[in-house]
Amino acid sequence: MSRIKTNIIYNLLYQVLILLIPLITAPYLSRVLGVKGIGVYSYVSSIAYYFFLFITLGLNNYGNRCIAKCEKNKKDLGKMFFSIYTMQLIIGIIMITAYCVYTVSFASNEFKLFFVLYFPYILSAVLDINWFYYGLTEFKFTTIRSTVIKIISLFFIFIFVKTKNDLAIYFMIMGLSYLLSNLLLWTRIRRYVTFYKPTFHETFVHLKPNLILFIPILAISIYRVMDKIMIKELSGILENGYYENADKIITMALTGFSAVATVMMPSVSSMVASGNSTKLKQLLRDSMQVSMALGIGMMFGLMAIGPVFAPLFFGREYFETGILIQLLAITVVISGWKAILRSQYLIPFEKDTSYVISLVVGAIVNVMCNFYFIPKYSARGAVIGTIIAEIVGFLIQTIVASKDIEVNTLIKDTLIFVPAGIIMFVLSSLIIYFIPTFKGLLLSIIIGIISYSGLCVFLFILFQRGRFTYLLNKYIKRSC
Repeated sequence: MSRIKTNIIYNLLYQVLILLIPLITAPYLSRVLGVKGIGVYSYVSSIAYYFFLFITLGLNNYGNRCIAKCEKNKKDLGKMFFSIYTMQLIIGIIMITAYCVYTVSFASNEFKLFFVLYFPYILSAVLDINWFYYGLTEFKFTTIRSTVIKIISLFFIFIFVKTKNDLAIYFMIMGLSYLLSNLLLWTRIRRYVTFYKPTFHETFVHLKPNLILFIPILAISIYRVMDKIMIKELSGILENGYYENADKIITMALTGFSAVATVMMPSVSSMVASGNSTKLKQLLRDSMQVSMALGIGMMFGLMAIGPVFAPLFFGREYFETGILIQLLAITVVISGWKAILRSQYLIPFEKDTSYVISLVVGAIVNVMCNFYFIPKYSARGAVIGTIIAEIVGFLIQTIVASKDIEVNTLIKDTLIFVPAGIIMFVLSSLIIYFIPTFKGLLLSIIIGIISYSGLCVFLFILFQRGRFTYLLNKYIKRSC
């Protein structure tokens, strides 16, 4: 458990950095580039993201899992790495060609330059071997590397991006930062593996399982990334700018779930292999309860401060972003629940088919809702589609998990925090209503955190004293 805790700390530190950088850059970029500039970046980067996805496929899950299973045998590890990466390289060359064709022949003249400047981002996908280090649970190196690159890119943004005319420079900085970050991953690869030339069969035997795990990743992208493309096409670039910043805040709120999910997956996979089902179920319950406590607090907090936070944080022209944040806040809890189920049950237990079905159905629902709601309600329509799709995915995954896990217990563990969230929402909303300024916002957040934390502890002790004592002893006192 000590290694798990260490890796969680490293990954959480990196996720905190991911939180802090947008908190620093978003207000600046939103004012400097304007709603249109933010919308353009959102649109171009969203399309480029799909080329990136088709290069990496399902490697962050599949590669992670494969490497975790053979990490103790260096010969098998090298064979596994090079066979998987050769497949990634071949697909990468194909997709780079496709990206160039799209940029030259299909991209609008208005955006063509930006697609060219963002090419390093596509190239970075070919060099992306994070899945290898995740499988080895080597998070220290990846965290330090990413931290340094992000800090450097932060300085470049403030030095060179000064006006709306500097949007092209911003694209260059972001694209090159992704490329350099993934290039550095290769500086340590020889420490872990020796070169192996895989056969055709050894290379493409990984294609089918990767494609299976790619389907859910593609489906997940439809929830948020495809939304941005559809908003631009069905409503306009300005609405895309509003949605981009709202999505940015929600994504920041979800980083904690992602950190725990990424770190826990290899360890859970090892426990599955050893057949330790009792320990697994206990770990799942612990992770879910802590995650839901945080998720419910973030959901009600964002609902309370959204309309005042957005104009103060991004600028006066972003009031609509505040409404979108309020609406999207519900997805924090739903996505958090799904992230824990995915990382500690569906993927480790190889319930890939059920996982794929839940996300494909959700993605189809999302696209259908977008076509109906976006023309009517613009960016708000995309939010409605996302919420409906998230609920559908949540229901399917929970029903599947209920066959092996006491889902009713997980739900009861979660519900005890809802009254605390409601009370916090009322208190924070009242403060924001009477003091709609930065001081009021800050006071609202502080009072909200204090009241929610105190009420959670009170309700925990009142309804689950034994659980509270158990979690306190296991995860708090033992760490001190």
